[in-house]
Amino acid sequence: SLPPDMGGFPMAVAYERLNVQFHDLLGLQSDDLPCPDASIDICVADAQNLCNFFKQRSAPIRYRGLKAQSRSLGIWALTVKECELAFAKLRTGGAFIFRFGWR
Repeated sequence: SLPPDMGGFPMAVAYERLNVQFHDLLGLQSDDLPCPDASIDICVADAQNLCNFFKQRSAPIRYRGLKAQSRSLGIWALTVKECELAFAKLRTGGAFIFRFGWR
């Protein structure tokens, strides 16, 4: 999740078995994650392009993460990055759950 100081949202849930790594996903590589490749049973993803989110709402918090060359391609860059990271970490037969939002 994007760190709150870069325009991300704080986590509303804390649990000892839940590991949240605050990082800008577009700049993240598989080796940056704190688990070995092919070690995860389930991965949940929900691409939200916060750059567009804050522009639409004129929010006082500014997005300061990496940006795609084209605004319309930003969500796709984020989606592909989430798939890339998830597929590197999932075990064979692991589950990948992705929530697509439609506006």
